[in-house]
Amino acid sequence: MLTFRGATFKQIDFMLSEVAVSRKVVTGQNPFSTTKSAEAVIETLGLTPVKRKLYSDEKSVCLINYIDF
Repeated sequence: MLTFRGATFKQIDFMLSEVAVSRKVVTGQNPFSTTKSAEAVIETLGLTPVKRKLYSDEKSVCLINYIDF
């Protein structure tokens, strides 16, 4: 129903980080999207997120993006 009303639905592979921003609405697909969702909220407020190091689980999930199954 949401796509029928003009919403964009985007799905990626299981447990990979994905954040969608539509004006002031910020959504994350799963728990691995938490930090990127928080950074998107900060950017939506017109601020700049501080530089940070990826935590170990986040690094592992990022590596999966480079593997071609």
